[in-house]
Amino acid sequence: MKLSPTKTLTLVTPLFLLVACGSGADDASMAAKEAAAAPAEEMADATEAAAAESMDAMPAADDMESAAESMVDDMESAAESMADDAAAAVETMAEETMSDGGAEASSAAAGSACELAIEVGDALKFSTNSLSVSSSCSEVTLTLTHTGNLPATAMGHNWVLMPAGAVTDIATAGMGAGAAANYVPEDDRIVAATNIIGGGESTSVTFSLSDLEAGTDYAYVCTFPGHWSVMRGTFTIES
Repeated sequence: MKLSPTKTLTLVTPLFLLVACGSGADDASMAAKEAAAAPAEEMADATEAAAAESMDAMPAADDMESAAESMVDDMESAAESMADDAAAAVETMAEETMSDGGAEASSAAAGSACELAIEVGDALKFSTNSLSVSSSCSEVTLTLTHTGNLPATAMGHNWVLMPAGAVTDIATAGMGAGAAANYVPEDDRIVAATNIIGGGESTSVTFSLSDLEAGTDYAYVCTFPGHWSVMRGTFTIES
């Protein structure tokens, strides 16, 4: 079938309008897309700029590492200093303790060297048959302790110091001196003498070494009647 010119024009005109309309719609769509994309791009640019500024504000990795090393060095130095101070304090305390202890030990040794002790009991025997002191002692203190149970009237003991050569004379004279004089006679050769004591009792005597000579033989005895022949010992002054 043939179309008339009029009909052909009628068909062509709507088609042209569709094409024209279609082209306008595409342009509008592109404009809308571009308008929508613009804020997103601006936001992206702003975010990138802020990130760059943050990166610039952060210290470089080398600077951070250097600061960390410096901090570690400071801590190690402080720890070493504290350890040195503690060691020095301990050493000082140890030296002071040793010094004090040495002084006390020296004092105690000096005291013990000039202080003597001896025991007796319910038998005719001294706890030791020899005593000695240093010539550096200006005076000596001897303590006599009776560890027995018998009273002084039955088993009394004393301690009398004298030159060894005077023992027999003094001991014999002691028996005649009687209990009231502790069986100790008046004799200038006697260096020192204690009282007579019984079980559970103790007594002391202090005497000077000024009149005694190092190297001279001295003896101590118990002058209770009948005791002196077996209850005796030697006394030495060490130079």
